[in-house]
Amino acid sequence: MQKIISIVTATLLGTALHAVTFEKAYGGPDEDLAKSVIVTDDGFTVIGQTHAHRERRADMYIIHMDKKGNKLWSKAIGGRDDEEGDAILATKDGYMAVGTTESFGSDRSSIYTVKLDKEGDAQWQKAYFSSDDSYYYGTGIAKTSDGFKVVGWENKLEFFDAEVFGYVVDIDTEGERRRTRRYGSEDDDMLYDVIKTEGGYVMVGASESFRDDYGFDAWAVKIDEKGKVLWNRIYGWGYDESAYAIAPAKDGGFMLAGITKSNRDKRDEVYVVRIDKNGKMLWQNTYGGRYDDEAFDIVADKEGYVITGLTESNSHGREDLYLLKIDDKGRVVWDRNYGGRDSDVGYGLAATDDGYIVVGETESYGNGRKDAYILKVNKKGLLK
Repeated sequence: MQKIISIVTATLLGTALHAVTFEKAYGGPDEDLAKSVIVTDDGFTVIGQTHAHRERRADMYIIHMDKKGNKLWSKAIGGRDDEEGDAILATKDGYMAVGTTESFGSDRSSIYTVKLDKEGDAQWQKAYFSSDDSYYYGTGIAKTSDGFKVVGWENKLEFFDAEVFGYVVDIDTEGERRRTRRYGSEDDDMLYDVIKTEGGYVMVGASESFRDDYGFDAWAVKIDEKGKVLWNRIYGWGYDESAYAIAPAKDGGFMLAGITKSNRDKRDEVYVVRIDKNGKMLWQNTYGGRYDDEAFDIVADKEGYVITGLTESNSHGREDLYLLKIDDKGRVVWDRNYGGRDSDVGYGLAATDDGYIVVGETESYGNGRKDAYILKVNKKGLLK
């Protein structure tokens, strides 16, 4: 593995600063990764997982950096077993983080929320579950009128079988549970992301329950403030599709991004679905090449949508971090890949005034076996 990289450039347009870009790896001698990122007034805040502070055990990992990618502080949060952070949002007095814990809650795993102040110090932490014998995973969070809506999924073990449901917990600002709801039906159904919208919330994931044959479909559900289903839709072709992320569209609809295996070779392709405000599909498309290509997050900007994930089809090594920009019709504006000789993946991104901040993991660069990989690119997806 190459040494830690730290490249910061500024592109000048006339005498004005046009864009600050950088490419960095953060981590220790073991494994670290970044799953999601938000833009703050003074820079960026990233959430993920680190093994740096405990041998063979993982903590939720939060990094706050300035606009040039310089680390201002970092925190490792957890107990005696494994934790992972998946999503984070800003509050008036700090942050709310969500992920999964094996240290607190059920005997197996629980949805994990941590309230942090602006310096990253934990104010409280809570674990949510319904059965000691089941697994619970936290994947997304949205603000409500009086707290937060936390989404994920439940793997409910029963004898030699299991039931998998979308699992949603409403909590107040102190983390106290208000209500719990399950979504799905007879087969496996998982929720990965949620956004607040007019009249409620739209959640996305993967579902086996609402099709006639075997396999997963990309899944979107709109609920009201109390969790009542307003509409429920599935999308896909003949095999497996999943929606890992959702972004708002200009007309009140939504763009979903994820993975499809519905091709002749059953390889992974980037899958994008455009839906209207009622969940009706307007179009669906795939992106990729001869090998596996996957999407894990999507963000909207004024000109279209930017997607991040991984590509094996056009990589420098095993797989590269993939950046793809499309317009509202799904036409490719540009695509980029970043990485080295080994595996590099993008899991989350956010739009900035002058480009995009992208986070993931790298085995090509850094200090350990795997490090958090963080790139700031310009509006064209470039580092320079």
